[in-house]
Order: sequence, then C-alpha cells, then structure tokens
Amino acid sequence: MAELKRKRTSEKDDRPSKKAAVSAPSTTIKTSLVSEQDELPPVIASTPGIAAPRLAFTPYHYLPANGPHAQTTFQYSNFLLHSSSHPRLDYTARPEPSNAHLSHYVGIYDPSSSSLKLVPAPLVTLRSTLRSETLDAPKDDQAKSFGAQREELGMEFGTKKARKAIASKTENAIAPRRAKTTNAEGTLIKKDAVAEAVLDTVADASANMPGRDELADAAFATKPIPRPNLSATSPAEVYPLSVLIPPADLRSIFVKEWQDKVAADEEITTASRFVSFRVAKVVGDGDVKKMKALRYMLLLLQWNDALRPAGRDGGKKLGKKEEMVKKMSEWNEGLIDGVRKRFADGGELNKWHVDNLMTHIAALSLYIDDWATDTTNLKDDLRLDNKQMNQYFHELGCRVQSLTDKERESLKIASKAAAAQRRIAKLKIPLDFPKVRRPAAKRRF
Repeated sequence: MAELKRKRTSEKDDRPSKKAAVSAPSTTIKTSLVSEQDELPPVIASTPGIAAPRLAFTPYHYLPANGPHAQTTFQYSNFLLHSSSHPRLDYTARPEPSNAHLSHYVGIYDPSSSSLKLVPAPLVTLRSTLRSETLDAPKDDQAKSFGAQREELGMEFGTKKARKAIASKTENAIAPRRAKTTNAEGTLIKKDAVAEAVLDTVADASANMPGRDELADAAFATKPIPRPNLSATSPAEVYPLSVLIPPADLRSIFVKEWQDKVAADEEITTASRFVSFRVAKVVGDGDVKKMKALRYMLLLLQWNDALRPAGRDGGKKLGKKEEMVKKMSEWNEGLIDGVRKRFADGGELNKWHVDNLMTHIAALSLYIDDWATDTTNLKDDLRLDNKQMNQYFHELGCRVQSLTDKERESLKIASKAAAAQRRIAKLKIPLDFPKVRRPAAKRRF
C-alpha cells in the first residue's frame, strides 16, 4: 500500500483556497461630474528627479479683476502650489503647458448616499529651486529653452547612458549666482556667489602653500652654488662666511705661521697665484676671518689640483691615497676629510659636484676682495677660460664687466690691450642671476 507523503512547509500554498466574498452595493451608484466649484480641487503631483519631503503648500490662483478676459471661476492653468518651509529650497508645483490637452479626475465616493462625484484634479509638476536663484532670477529665464526641455525628456525617457551624461553636465555646470550686498557707503552692489565660493576654496587650499621666497629658496637649494640670502640688503649679507666655511673647519684653520712671516718681513709663497698676490695685504690688515678664508681657499685649490679627471661630462675623482697625502701634506686629515665629505660623493665628483666646488671658491674670492674681484688670477689657478670663469660668477649673482680706467690704474696695468683681457666680477644688490632660457619650440611643417 503506497504511503501518502505530507507536503513540506515550503511547498504549501499560503493563499487561501476560497475567495473572500465581496459585498456588492445594494443600490445603483449615482455618478455626477463637478464642472465648476468655488473651493480648491485636489491635486495630482508628479516629482521628476526629486524625492518630495513632507511640506505644507500654499495655493495661489490668478484671477484678473477686470478686462475682456475677466475670470470669476477657478482656472487650472493659473493654479500653483508653493512652499518655503525648507531652510534653503523653494518647492513650486504648477501645471505643465505640454499637459494642457489632458484632463485628470479624482472620484469621491459617498457610501451613505451611494453617489460618486468626479472632481477635476489638475496635474502639476513639483520642482525645487535654490532660494537665492529664485530671488535673483530674471523673468526672461522663467521660460524654458528648447535644450532644457530636451534634457528633461532625456532624464524621464532616455537611456541609462543618456541620463548619466545629462546628470554629469548638470553637476559640472557653474551657473552665475548673484548675491546682493552693500558696500561701506550703503550702495547696493552685486557679487558673484560662485566666484566668491571658488576664491574662498582657493584661499583655503593655498593657505599652506609655500610663498615666493620659499619657492626661490627651494630652487636655489638644488643649484650647485652656496645658499644665497635673497633678503640681503648688502653684498656682505648674501654669502656670509658661515655659509662658505663650516664653523668646525673654520676653528681648525690656523694662520699663526703667516702672521709670523709677515711680521718678520719674510716672503710667503704658495701654489696659488690668487693667494700669493693677496696674502701679505690680508695679513697686514689684521682681519683674522679673511686670513682664515684665504687659508681655506688655498686648501680647496690644492685639493682640486689633486683630483683626477673622470669621464667626458666634466666629472673628477679622488687620486690615490699616497698622491693625495703627498700633495696635501701641510694640512691635517680632519680638514681634508671635511672637504671630501662636503664636495665629493664617495670617491667621485660628477659635474654638479665640480660646479659646486668652483662656485664656492669663486664666492671665497669675492669675500676676500670685498665683493669685487679680478678674475684673472683665479682663472689661472683653476685652468679655466674666461667664458667658464665668468659663468661661475654669473651663477653667484655677480655682474662681470671690463676694467674701467680707474680700476686699470689701481691694478697698475699699463697696457690697454692687457686690461681688455681682464674682467672684474662685482656682487651688487639687487643680485643679477642668469635668466632661465626656454628651449625653442619645434617647427611644424
């Protein structure tokens, strides 16, 4: 005998097997159409693109009081609802001209009298606007353009791609919003609210941005020159001695030997023409800082002579240890190691390091010669031509000029032809740095 299986709970039908009885009206329903009424009718509202909150609306109806077109009854075309209860938005519901040929009705059924009244209900479209735009919008803008109507149709009936494109266009549009304010004299003026908002945003975003001086310092930090003081008011403040010589190295430099020789009227000879021509005068003036600067400059010149050329890009490398010790035997190892760490990268110097060394030597020559130096002796010590030597001084902000007659006489140069081969580098305020040249644009054919 086959067993009857009980249906699972999921297989049971939740709907009742019997239909509920509906009581039919006992009498015939009387239907009537209300064509004219003095009271406000019910309204059917559509909300395209917005989610309408719970708001209290105020109805408005325009009725001309006189004239050939005077109206005394309710007209759906002149009816609208308005609400300003939202803190920032205004909601307005008004009939659309495109729906003028359609009629909508609401049925009101009275079970006590079995009567059904069909009341005309205008179809309105609810839209929201920003209150500032509503106050300042001109009357000419109230009539929608053909393009705006197409966008509305696209939002209602367009494809997903079309709706996304219209929404993106709306989000990226910046419409002028005018805010009325008064100036100090009380005169009414207009300001662009969007422009003010953009300017405020830019001001907030640029509050922490570096200023012009900070950007200039950052630019000079990457150049192979001593860090200049761009706010200096005199040449001596542009490259102070603390920038040209590290304080630790400055304390390790001794000039007692030079002072003793000058006091004994002995001649001081060095491997540098620049140093040899100036040591007696600098020591005789008694300026210890200039003596140490001249001594440190001699160290840099001898260390540069001990380097070997490396590659075609103008780089150099340190020589062998025994060669370096032989050429720099008069200097202590602490000073030599300090120069290596400051101007070399390991055992090599690329083009940037070489230029950095040359500009520091040029800046020391300016310090020793009171910020106006004859470049001839230094050019010979560094084995450079006039163009290269002048370029290093230009990088420091100097003006390189020919000798004047007064300068030629002070340097005791009798021949004008010899004086024409010499140049004077002067550091003046304002500084004259080389202009950045932009590459020429490629020609298009």
